[in-house]
Amino acid sequence: MKDGGIVRYWLGLGLIISVPVFAALPSGLSLNPKLKASESSVSDRGFAQTFEQDGIEIHLKGTQFSAPQAARQMAAVELANVMRLYSTRGNPYEGQISDLIKCSPLYTPQVFEFKLNGYVVPGISAGATDRKLFGACAREQIGYWAAYISFYYPPAQMVIEARLFKRAAHPSAQQLKTLNKSLQRAASSLLRGSRQ
Repeated sequence: MKDGGIVRYWLGLGLIISVPVFAALPSGLSLNPKLKASESSVSDRGFAQTFEQDGIEIHLKGTQFSAPQAARQMAAVELANVMRLYSTRGNPYEGQISDLIKCSPLYTPQVFEFKLNGYVVPGISAGATDRKLFGACAREQIGYWAAYISFYYPPAQMVIEARLFKRAAHPSAQQLKTLNKSLQRAASSLLRGSRQ
């Protein structure tokens, strides 16, 4: 396990505590040194950390699994669940003009992938609401453009998940191109691997 540094918390009345950052980050992985940590949580089953970088809010989480097949399946299911939020579905209300609810083609999620230590990491970039909920697929619903990655990292027996949010209220087609590139670059540079 790597120690990515120290975070100091101000408790008031002149008290400051120092907490190691990422005591639970898997061996062979390190954080992008440009990330500024704001919150962290570490347990014997994993970690959770929140960062900010270049106007992008990043939530990173790792969960330990002892069964590799279950971990792979969970990572794939989580990604599929987020993708499903953007799929065409029946209108739940009777009497509406349309029988189907579907995303505007412009705001359909963009699938991407990158490699980390030889492992393929899948992800999507898509719209999120002002409350940072995935599933926004109409211009007026979008408050953030977001990226989501979820993958199993075998050397640590850990599912690693990241949610990245960049403020982008009602983005245009041109803005989406820039947002997709920015978020995909941030997601792929979040963690750095080293072969063991």
